[in-house]
Amino acid sequence: MGKILNFINIPDQKEDIDNISKFINVTNAGIEAITNVYDDHTLDQNITTRVFFLQENLIYRIYAAFHQYELLIEGMNSKSVIDLKSHPHEGEDPMHPKAYQYSAQLSSIVDSIFFHLCSAFDYYGHFISYMFEKNKDRTLDWSSLAKTARAGFKGRELKIAEAIQEVDMKTRIPLDKYRGELIHRKRDLRRIGMNRNEEANQLTLIFAASPETMKHFKNFLPKYEPESNYTLDFLPSAVFYRSLESINYLLDYVRLDLIDDTKFIKNVKNKKRADFKYNFDVVSNQYYPQSEQIWSAYKKHHDKYYQFLKKRQSAYFNK
Repeated sequence: MGKILNFINIPDQKEDIDNISKFINVTNAGIEAITNVYDDHTLDQNITTRVFFLQENLIYRIYAAFHQYELLIEGMNSKSVIDLKSHPHEGEDPMHPKAYQYSAQLSSIVDSIFFHLCSAFDYYGHFISYMFEKNKDRTLDWSSLAKTARAGFKGRELKIAEAIQEVDMKTRIPLDKYRGELIHRKRDLRRIGMNRNEEANQLTLIFAASPETMKHFKNFLPKYEPESNYTLDFLPSAVFYRSLESINYLLDYVRLDLIDDTKFIKNVKNKKRADFKYNFDVVSNQYYPQSEQIWSAYKKHHDKYYQFLKKRQSAYFNK
């Protein structure tokens, strides 16, 4: 278990950033693969003008959250020491104005990460609902999509309905409740651990999440230790992994429902558009969607990475 004093921390921040970046690349590949699946199996002619736009919105929002996480790590490392010679303070160490300033700056970045991730689910709602709503001008944010899923998609038997409800309960609702607290009620009172180095005339700071917030998100963690303090980057990292995992989880169900209502053969026979491509097997005399190759490549990459990820996350708690 990686610890600094009594703080549970991420053992290797650079490795964690690299892992999240790789998971984002896997997720983006899945999102793009689903766009191709949708193109192959529906009659919709607006792939480049409508679906691609929704796809890129979602990918952008995920990247925006990740950029904030990079800024958080950078800030935690650059603001971990107060030079008392440059910033003298006659009061008690915990009341040093620089400590408050640094904590507020880093807390605002953490808030931004959660805002972006909540927004990513809203963008995801629009992306998914476009594929299943008959009225393509009426796409739904996440809350509306979850409500529609609970109502059974107006009598349509879609496999994704139950999966959306599961993700809503396990991931989106905890995120949304926390975001609501931050926006409408109060800021999160995060902690600061502090050590004085008399010889160097410095204060060393360790920024930590609040116990209340860690308890709220305890189900996002591989293991929750209520008596421990968690460094400020630990929770955003865990929430990032859970959010990306949830997005990938739903992609499987989107694909299954699109295939169940496939118009692929009709697209082949009617030449959906001039550049519509597909595969033909001369042995079986069958047409096959090109999106299956794209999807298979994504799943191979995803499954390989996901096995690594499961081992890596558990490693945080086995040191």
